[in-house]
Amino acid sequence: MTVVLAATIVFLALGCKKNPAGTPGTTGATALLTKVTLVGTNAVNNTVESAATLISYDANDNFTQTQFTDTSFGLDITFTTNEITTFTYGGSLISNLTEAITTQTSVLGQAPYGTNDSTYVTFYSSGGQVTYFTTINKISTTGVFPTTVTTLDSSLVSYDANGYITSYTVYQQDTVPGGLYNLFYTQMFTYSGGNLAGYVLVNYSTPNQSTTTATYTYNNHYAASPFYNIIPGIFIKSANDVSGLSLTQTGVNAGSTVYTYNTTYNSSNQPTLASVAVSMTPTNASFPVAETIQYYYQQ
Repeated sequence: MTVVLAATIVFLALGCKKNPAGTPGTTGATALLTKVTLVGTNAVNNTVESAATLISYDANDNFTQTQFTDTSFGLDITFTTNEITTFTYGGSLISNLTEAITTQTSVLGQAPYGTNDSTYVTFYSSGGQVTYFTTINKISTTGVFPTTVTTLDSSLVSYDANGYITSYTVYQQDTVPGGLYNLFYTQMFTYSGGNLAGYVLVNYSTPNQSTTTATYTYNNHYAASPFYNIIPGIFIKSANDVSGLSLTQTGVNAGSTVYTYNTTYNSSNQPTLASVAVSMTPTNASFPVAETIQYYYQQ
């Protein structure tokens, strides 16, 4: 899954419930988001990415499963991802999450190869909030030299006095038996006007630390979904629809990406079609410079 897709379809599509009644983004019952599609094109208008997310719900409008597919195209390479995520609840809070991801890379003149990734997450709560969770992740590669690696993570979630998530910290255990847990990355969030204003993510997993800074801007329309699924299974609320996103990374893979949205809305004030201009520095010919996102809702 590319960085471009993560910034558009994933953050906006996966966490979804009905908006409560009232002003745009905070009032007035709106239909549940059930499908999001994305098509990305390069500078010469060739399709370089095609993706879709399907969302299922229970009787309480909690989503129970998401199905995500993504295909990226290069000059002589095709990369495909299929991901199914299933959610289980204990009362009003999430208790478990399972995820299965398969990837396949096809290079012209070579045999295809890929990965099979399975994840199991257990959530723990206190005072009506999820405060930490543990993750078991198993990745198996296919191809000429198949391998299997299992990782164990422990993640902490912090809140402010108003119940907003302020930080998310992940520790990953060394792969040797009985290995120590090391700081993997931490993400800190800020808010403005009931929306997620931005975050700073510091990644300690590489030899040279990298930092990603995100800044969001909004309009007065409803969001397709009023929740971001940045933290697996735990949702950060933003009432309004995004009009812009700026991502800046320092350290490893330093650069910046700016997304500018031009969106059409339905009679319920929900987005139906977004044309997104993507500006990357440095430029990358394999990434989209424009994206078309379509939103579908329960009838």
